[in-house]
Amino acid sequence: MPLDIEFLKRCQMLHATAQRTWGRRFLARKAEGAERELRKAIGRLRGHGRRALERVTGQRYEEFMTLRVLRPLGMCWAGLVLDRTTRARLATGYDSDGTTVVPYWHMIFPPLGAINATPREMGALVEVFLRRGRLGAARLLEASSIERMERPATTLGARHGLTYGYGPGLRQSLHKGLRWYGHGGDGDGYLSYFGYNRQADAGFFLTINAFKHDALRAMQTRVQEHLTRGLAAPRPAASNIAPDTLGQLTGTYVAVTRRFDWQDPADLEQDRLQVVLEGGALYTHSATGRRLLIPVGEQLFRREGQPLATIAIAAQDGELYLQGEFGNYRRVER
Repeated sequence: MPLDIEFLKRCQMLHATAQRTWGRRFLARKAEGAERELRKAIGRLRGHGRRALERVTGQRYEEFMTLRVLRPLGMCWAGLVLDRTTRARLATGYDSDGTTVVPYWHMIFPPLGAINATPREMGALVEVFLRRGRLGAARLLEASSIERMERPATTLGARHGLTYGYGPGLRQSLHKGLRWYGHGGDGDGYLSYFGYNRQADAGFFLTINAFKHDALRAMQTRVQEHLTRGLAAPRPAASNIAPDTLGQLTGTYVAVTRRFDWQDPADLEQDRLQVVLEGGALYTHSATGRRLLIPVGEQLFRREGQPLATIAIAAQDGELYLQGEFGNYRRVER
C-alpha cells in the first residue's frame, strides 16, 4: 500500500508533541512514578509507530526512510545502517578538551534518529524548511506541515495566542530581534545546529566533531549575523493594559517542570520568580535580575528588544501559570 510522506510526518509530530505535553503534565502534577511511566509510554510510542509503519508499507523502517525520505531529499549517501561503508566515512568525535577521542555509538533503535549524513546533504533539509516543503521544483511536504512544525500548539501559552516557542521538531529563537527557526543536536563527540530566517531568505547547517558548545555557539552567531546583515528587526508589538488588570498577575511563581532526569526535583522549589507591579508596569524578579514585561495582550508579554510575545501568563484549572523559553512556573502566592 502506498504511503504518503505526510503520514510519517504526522507520526513524528505526534511523538514530539506527546513527549513534551505528557512530560510537562506529569512533572507539573508531581504524580508518583510519573517519570518512569512517561519513559515507558514514549518507548512504546516509538516502537508502535515503527511497527505500524512497517505493517502498512510492507517495508522495514530503515528501508522506508531511505527510499521515501532520504533519497527524495537528494541524500545519496545518508542512511540508518552502520555498515562498513558508513564506518569508513565517519568523522572521529572528540570530547570537550578537543583531544580525547570519544568512541562512536550508533543508535540501535532507528526511530530515535540514527541517521548518518554529510553536511552537504543536510543542506537539502534546510532548503525544504526554508522553501516550505519544496526542494527545487519538487514538493516533498505540504506547506501547512512546515508551518505546523514552526509553532507550538499544545502548550497553555499557545492556547492563549503565544506563537513563539517550541514546535514539533523545530524551535524558535531571536537574534538581534530577528526570528530564527531551527534545531540542534548532540551526541558524544559531536554537535550540530541548523537554522533559517525567512526575512533573510537564508539558512545554514553547522556541525563540529568535538563536544564544545561554546565553539558551536560562536560559529552560529557569526553565521547568523552574516546572513542577516543589513536587515532591520520588525517593529515591536505593544498593547496598553490597565494597571489594575496587570496587578491580577502579580505574585510568587515556582518552577514546575524540568527537562532531564538527572536534574533534582527538589531544585524546582528553589527556582522562583516574583512578578511585581512597579510604576504601572510589570517586572519579573529572579536570581538573574529584574526584567520588564511589556504587554502585547492581557496574557502575552515580550521583553525589551524583542519584536513579539515570548511569554504567556494564563490560568488553568483555577491556577495561574507563567510560560516562557526559560521555564514553566505556577503561582503559589499572591
